[in-house]
Formats: sequence, structure tokens, C-alpha cells
Amino acid sequence: MAPPCPVRSGSWRLKAGSSGPRRRWRAAAPVATSHAAIEQAAFWLFDQRGFAATTLDDIAREAGVGRRTLFRYYDSKIDITWGRFDHTLDRFRALLDEQPVDTALPTSIHRAVVEFNRFPADAYPRTVSGCG
Repeated sequence: MAPPCPVRSGSWRLKAGSSGPRRRWRAAAPVATSHAAIEQAAFWLFDQRGFAATTLDDIAREAGVGRRTLFRYYDSKIDITWGRFDHTLDRFRALLDEQPVDTALPTSIHRAVVEFNRFPADAYPRTVSGCG
């Protein structure tokens, strides 16, 4: 069973048009995106329109999030193209560290590179022109 969707904390809001103490609970929307979803939307748009012609608003709209949400994940459009590079390097370092010490260095590097380049099915972008 999948864990429940994480929800940002809600807040108390005054009822619209009310000046009195009547309040209602307003729960915030669940988190509904990921770095991968934003990257897939962005790369699809870059392929369709080109990098320069694609705006952050276009990417947010295509990913189904607001502009503010997009900025929680990435600082700029160019940051999206780099993905989570530090995270990626950490994963590669871990793969190298997992190699047996008695294995020849070229073999260890080869195994780590091959494993590093395996991606889960949901990591592949939508079909882009010229890519099947």
C-alpha cells in the first residue's frame, strides 16, 4: 500500500467578508509534483519550442504547478537542465564505494558506470521528435 500523499500544513483563515472571530480551517493542497515531473515537462517543451522560447511559466503550466512551486524545486530555467547534479554525483560515488576492493579498478569503474546509467521507467522523458 502506498503511503499517504504528504500534505503541507493548513492554516486558519478569516471567513471572506467577516470581521469577527468566526474562522474556518483551510487545508493546503497536497504536494503533487517532483523534480522528475518538472524536468520531463521542461525537456519536452525545450524540444518543441527551443530553450530560449520556453519560459518558466510555460514549464510550470506544462508540469501542472504554479510558478512559485516551480521555484521551490529550481532557481532558474538553466538549473532544470542540470537536474539535481549534486544528488546524481552522490549516487555515482556510492556506486563506486560499493565495488569490492579486490576488483580491478577498470572493472569497478565499468560496473559503476553501467549501473549509474540504469533509470527507472518513470525517469524517461516523453517521446521527443527524432527519438521514437
